[in-house]
Amino acid sequence: MKCSATNEIPANPFLAFVYKVLELISLGAKVMTEVTIRVAGMSCGGCVRNVTGVLKALSGVDLAEVSLEDGVARVAFDPAQVSVEQLRGAIEAAGFDSPT
Repeated sequence: MKCSATNEIPANPFLAFVYKVLELISLGAKVMTEVTIRVAGMSCGGCVRNVTGVLKALSGVDLAEVSLEDGVARVAFDPAQVSVEQLRGAIEAAGFDSPT
């Protein structure tokens, strides 16, 4: 989804995430719950790909964006299929911490 004022995708990663969620909803997707989870122990792009991969592999996860710089994972998910505890568990099973 593009910004209606400039017809561009926002450069801010969080706004880009919000626009993506809105785009999914406009396409008829279920209303998802969004959560930001702290992720500790990431040191490179490989870590980001690993965390992103384990989150996207969970049933019910619609969108997962992981930021090395911010140390967080932003996840849009169907709470009827997966819980925040399961998201944290997947991160921890991949070898990272997800402090509350």
